[in-house]
Amino acid sequence: MYVYIVAGVPTFQISTTVPDVYRIFKSGGTTHKYLFSFVTNGIGNVARFYWDDGAMHLYNELGVVSGAPVVATSVSMAGYLPPHAKIAIVKSFMESTIAAHGTARIGPTPTDIAGGYGRQLFVGANSVKSETYDLALSEGQSFDHICNAATTTHALTIQGWKEK
Repeated sequence: MYVYIVAGVPTFQISTTVPDVYRIFKSGGTTHKYLFSFVTNGIGNVARFYWDDGAMHLYNELGVVSGAPVVATSVSMAGYLPPHAKIAIVKSFMESTIAAHGTARIGPTPTDIAGGYGRQLFVGANSVKSETYDLALSEGQSFDHICNAATTTHALTIQGWKEK
């Protein structure tokens, strides 16, 4: 969303053009001031959202991943977030239905369950766990996702994003 002046009157513009690298103006000029970004659903309607402390929060979560891959799987956020989003606000739901704790790791490519970079998540044996956290995104807005064999389910949803 941009604002610019026409004959002294503020005019708002919805555009798919990303803002400049500083997120101040529309790329390629200085007449259209960047205000904020938003996402739409599959038919072009704006997803309900609110701003809070520099973050965009969605009323309805966007499902990204469901499953428990035991081999690192690359996940792209590009279809869910604006291209200049730097941090995704992610909700993780994990479940282990056996008598062993579940583990998942989410982080930059490449990662593995035993080590590497990123956030490591745990769930107790025969239990479920849900937590929300900020996930830093790579330039390509992707990350690796991997689970151990004791993790029955690991679902990720996007609850919002930050641009700085």
